[in-house]
Amino acid sequence: MTNKIMYAHKEQAQEAARRSYIDRGVQLWVYVCDSCHTWHLTSRAPMKESLHGLRRSSPQGRNSWGGKPILSRKKGFKPRNH
Repeated sequence: MTNKIMYAHKEQAQEAARRSYIDRGVQLWVYVCDSCHTWHLTSRAPMKESLHGLRRSSPQGRNSWGGKPILSRKKGFKPRNH
């Protein structure tokens, strides 16, 4: 389960993103969640269509949203519980 706000329709999520920009100056994008199949907001800009085929998979078989592996090689990195 996620703590993210769920929107049943894309139009609702787009309106919430628009209000966020008007009220707070924060630009958000909408996306449909692969897990719960509802719409959410994100601060990460979508990847360009030409880059979608370049996404890499992590060892667990999950794709990262930005094309980078989910697991970090940074010193002291502690993976999140998914």
